[in-house]
Amino acid sequence: AVAFSPDGTRMATTSSDNSIKLWDAITGQNYLTLTGHENTVNDVLFTQDGSQVISAGQDGQIIVWNADTGDRSITRTGENGAVNAIALSPDGTKLATANEDASMRVWDTDSWASLYLAFGHNEEVTDVAFNHQGTQLASSGLGGRIIISNPRTGSPLNSIEPSLNERGEVLSINAIDFSPDDTRIA
Repeated sequence: AVAFSPDGTRMATTSSDNSIKLWDAITGQNYLTLTGHENTVNDVLFTQDGSQVISAGQDGQIIVWNADTGDRSITRTGENGAVNAIALSPDGTKLATANEDASMRVWDTDSWASLYLAFGHNEEVTDVAFNHQGTQLASSGLGGRIIISNPRTGSPLNSIEPSLNERGEVLSINAIDFSPDDTRIA
C-alpha cells in the first residue's frame, strides 16, 4: 500500500518485511522506517493533519505512529486474523477496518475504543471506504457482496449482492471507493 500525507510532501509505503517506510515525496529520500508489526503490513494512511501514520497488518494489529519521530502511540489488536484495509472518516474521528474473519470494525480515534464489530459478509472483508460526508461506510469482500452501513451504528443501509462470471462463480471484490460526488461506488 502507498499513502501520501495531506500536504503531499511525504509518502508512506508498506512491504512484506513487516515495515512501513516514510519518504520525502519531493526528494525521494527514505527518512524513517517504522517497525513493530509481526507480519506483512497490508495498509497505511496518514491522519488529516499529517502528524500520524496508521498501519494495519496480517498480524491483526493496528498501530498509530508519530510521522516525525516514528514513536508508537497506540497499538490495537482486536481481530481474529489479518486486518486487510483501513479507512479514516472524513472528520478523522473514526477508523474502519476490513478484516480477514469476515468482520468490519469501527474504532473511535480519540479513545481508541472499539465502537462496534459488524458481520454481514460471508467471507473475508477486503476493503472499507467512507463517503465524503462520512454518512456512509462501504465494505467489500471475497464473497462478492458490497455492504453500505451507517458508520455510527454499523447498521446496514443497503447491499449489492455478488455478481457471477460465465461459469457461475462468485466474483470477489478486492477494493471499493465512493465517487467524488458520492453518487456511485466503484
